[in-house]
Amino acid sequence: MKFLDRLKERRKIAGLTQKEVADFIGISKMAVSRWEQGHSIPNGNYLAELAKLLGCTPEYLLNGDCAQKCSGVVMVDFYNLVSASAGNGYMNDDDYVIQIPISKSVIDKQSNQESVCCIRVSGNSMEPVLGNGSIIALNPHKKIINDGMMYVIRQADLLRVKILIETPNEIIIRSYNKEFDDEIYSKDSLDDFEVIGQVFWYSSCINV
Repeated sequence: MKFLDRLKERRKIAGLTQKEVADFIGISKMAVSRWEQGHSIPNGNYLAELAKLLGCTPEYLLNGDCAQKCSGVVMVDFYNLVSASAGNGYMNDDDYVIQIPISKSVIDKQSNQESVCCIRVSGNSMEPVLGNGSIIALNPHKKIINDGMMYVIRQADLLRVKILIETPNEIIIRSYNKEFDDEIYSKDSLDDFEVIGQVFWYSSCINV
């Protein structure tokens, strides 16, 4: 993978356009386009600011091999085109996988680490904690509900990310955004409901 490929991949993970990258750094959109076409490579402060915006190191953008060069991170599968709705549900049809770095200290706290993965959030019902486009990491082996924790759930064919609360007879689905009311379901009525996994890490979407 070349610099231009790593740049495009990290920009898409962050949910940013070329113009948003250019505006943050203080350059023209054409300059960013040239980087992504392989016509030039940023240096000095531009490279440092670019890495800061994209949540990686300048060394990773230039040389790659983050898992080997950055001993403090673990590369985790990121299903870039799969979204869990922070709203009323989001249909997913694609499982294109890339990898993103997460702090090793965070991953080390998880059981069955080989199964953890990341997906994207769509919608605004989990604001201000999760913005539209945020990335979340979930552990599919943590399906037992701990009240007040975030989970990715499936209802029919829709994936959602919500706070779950369990009572003896009901499941309460809650949003951080106070404009969204609690959803209360009798356990007897949840025929097509599944806890996919507990959310243990998130990276809020960057708004430039």
